[in-house]
Amino acid sequence: MFRGTPKWVAILVVMGLIWILGAEEQEPAHDIPKKWKYPHSIRGGLMSPSNYQDSGMCGLCHAGFYNDWYESRHGQSWRNNNFQVFYKLDLDKTGKKWNEECLKCHAPVAVLDKRLAVDDDLYKQGVTCDFCHTIVLREGKYYENRPTQQKRGPRFPSFEASHAMYYDDAYSKSQICLSCHQLEVNGIMVLDEHYQWGGSAQAAELKQCQFCHMPDFKGITAFSAFTRDDAKSHSFLGTQPTRPKDMDFLKNALELSVEGKRVEDNPKQVKVTVKVTNKEAAHALPAGLSWREIDLIIRIPNLQKKIYWEQQEIFKRTLGDGTGKPILEDWYAKEVLSDTRLKPNETRTFEYIADVSEAPEGERLFVTAQLFFIRQPKAVYEISKEAYRKPVKLIDAFKEIE
Repeated sequence: MFRGTPKWVAILVVMGLIWILGAEEQEPAHDIPKKWKYPHSIRGGLMSPSNYQDSGMCGLCHAGFYNDWYESRHGQSWRNNNFQVFYKLDLDKTGKKWNEECLKCHAPVAVLDKRLAVDDDLYKQGVTCDFCHTIVLREGKYYENRPTQQKRGPRFPSFEASHAMYYDDAYSKSQICLSCHQLEVNGIMVLDEHYQWGGSAQAAELKQCQFCHMPDFKGITAFSAFTRDDAKSHSFLGTQPTRPKDMDFLKNALELSVEGKRVEDNPKQVKVTVKVTNKEAAHALPAGLSWREIDLIIRIPNLQKKIYWEQQEIFKRTLGDGTGKPILEDWYAKEVLSDTRLKPNETRTFEYIADVSEAPEGERLFVTAQLFFIRQPKAVYEISKEAYRKPVKLIDAFKEIE
């Protein structure tokens, strides 16, 4: 440096130059020239022995992320009891036709290592930390994995510690969720969350899947690291009834209002108006398999909770086998029999004329509306042998009838 320049200034300048040069070298991973040959690909190509890391190793430094991931659907994708039951049933039915197709999303590392028996504890970890953080996106819904000690993520600049870091803005985009959250079978979009997001107002505002399902929080991202205001949740918020934060997440996506007024020329009748809005989700609600259902229950009770009138509406998709018969296994679907789900940003209005002639004259009456979430039908509980879980109440709304 220049004569007379303090040593600490020189050190800072050199460190700055190193940082700048390092930053310039960090091209987005998905822009890597196509002429490069990728050794690991879930879509085909050459394979090599596993170089994926056990998620427990990641948890040594990233304990918070690891714990959240472990309880999430990503961490439970292989261990999930329903998956195990139906996976084994379908293997018996199809002669392993679906083996690889199922495992691509439920035990992807096993597929990458061509070990479809899922005979290693690493494979049974489901959608592992290392699987996600070694993804290289390509065109469309294709991606490849390059498992090394260098991990990929959305931080720039990336501060390296026990492993190298590679900045890739793809980790902040919905495309990275596409491969498992959009599934087409026999021309039927069985899983359509990503497809619907693409046409939503949220997508137009550049709100990605991560915006809702991996929200920011204030916390420590790694052992001995500093606190960040924009740490990303790895709970992958969804609709698991056993996780209160998931039910709050679903509740906050919905809005419910109800009104009740007596008909002017007939006070024994009440005009009931109910509005339900999908105000937050960038995809239809409920999302996922057609097992999921949201029920709207509308009643007219008195103060003693005696019910004089009741109505039900169901938000659900029903898939069929091609002959008009509903099916339970969505992955065999050949037709959509009905779809009453709430579309993104849709407000559905229901109007009824309720007969309350049984109510004594002058009695105070109310109109109530409730939304309940059902994750799976009773038929699934019967097959999986799990204890039946009652519907989860999401929202209450009520008004006294004028």
